[in-house]
Amino acid sequence: MNAQREDCPLSAITGNILHLSERHTVAIYRRDGLCWVADFQDGSGELTDATSWFRSMPGALRNSHGRRAAALETMTALTPEFIEKIERLHRQAVVRDASMGEAFATVPAAVRRWYGDMASKIRGWSSHLMHRPG
Repeated sequence: MNAQREDCPLSAITGNILHLSERHTVAIYRRDGLCWVADFQDGSGELTDATSWFRSMPGALRNSHGRRAAALETMTALTPEFIEKIERLHRQAVVRDASMGEAFATVPAAVRRWYGDMASKIRGWSSHLMHRPG
């Protein structure tokens, strides 16, 4: 059984593709135990967790039985090419999240410096006002 898995590695992504229009394709899939949606419009892809996507799904699809049925008729299994596109989106998200984390890590030091500078200025202003003849 283990030898079979080594010979034939299973993708970490399983799911389906819905072709909503010529320019709009959605992949609904499971990756590492979580449900995701990769929304491709005009060649650009965006990742969203499935719950958020279904909550914000376009009203036309949500409220139209005909469009929903048409979308379901276009459903196909994920292809290796789509799996690679999805994996690329996840890798980009990891890099983006890491760089955001690094950027936010520098915020506390910058904020402390700013508050320290402001406190010094306020002390200087109050000292100046107190020693002003008047």
